[in-house]
Order: sequence, then structure tokens, then C-alpha cells
Amino acid sequence: MNLPLYTAALGATILLLQTVLMMAVGLNRIKGPVIGLDGTKDFERKVRRHANLAESSGLVIAVLAVLEIIAGQTWYVAALCTLYLVARLTHALAFSSLAGSHAENVTGARKLFALGRVAGAFGTLMTGFGTAAAIGFNLI
Repeated sequence: MNLPLYTAALGATILLLQTVLMMAVGLNRIKGPVIGLDGTKDFERKVRRHANLAESSGLVIAVLAVLEIIAGQTWYVAALCTLYLVARLTHALAFSSLAGSHAENVTGARKLFALGRVAGAFGTLMTGFGTAAAIGFNLI
């Protein structure tokens, strides 16, 4: 049986990123409400950045691990893991600005934050399609 080593490395890295984003939310709660949002866009941005990573990571990592068990440590499993990691890092960085999270003042260099959000979401989407296609191909 193939061990999902690439996916394990991806999972560990995503877990570290998720922990950092969770800490940013938690540290904000020291000065704000314990439950809910405090009404500021900055805090909403932090919560959305954390939640956005959480909403797809578990399923993507689990299905990538299944692919790696089926196919082994192939170039395309490594590529899909890398694509997902880059996409999620790009998305999290884009959400570090109100231009990326709320499309505020999207001018000049701030356009990169808005584009980063789109690129991160697109990379996540492509990881999902690519992983599903690779599993289908390996099962045929």
C-alpha cells in the first residue's frame, strides 16, 4: 500500500496555516466580543480568512490522500498538493487586506490583493477538479 506522504506534508502545512489564522481571530477576541463579530471589517476579514481555509481543506486533503494511496507518490499528486498549498496561501495573503476581503480601495498595488483572492479561489477549484479527474482516471 502506498502511504500518502505528499498529502501528509500538505496536511501538516495547512494545519500550521490554520493555527496561525485561528490565533489571529483568538487574539482579536481578547479586545472584542467572545462570540460573534464586533461589527468591524477588520475582524470580519480575519474570521472569513480562517473559515475560508477550513471549509475546503479537510475534504481536499482527505481525497488527495485517497488519490495518493491509489496512485502512489506520482508527479501529479505532488503537483495537486503544491497547487492547493499555493492557492490557499495566496488566498490567505489576499485576505490580509480589506482590498482582498471587501474590495475596498482596489487601486494601484492593492489590486494584487483582489487578484490574489481570485487566484487562490481558482487554484482551489482546479485542485478539486484535478483530484477528481485523477481519481477517475486511476479507477478506469
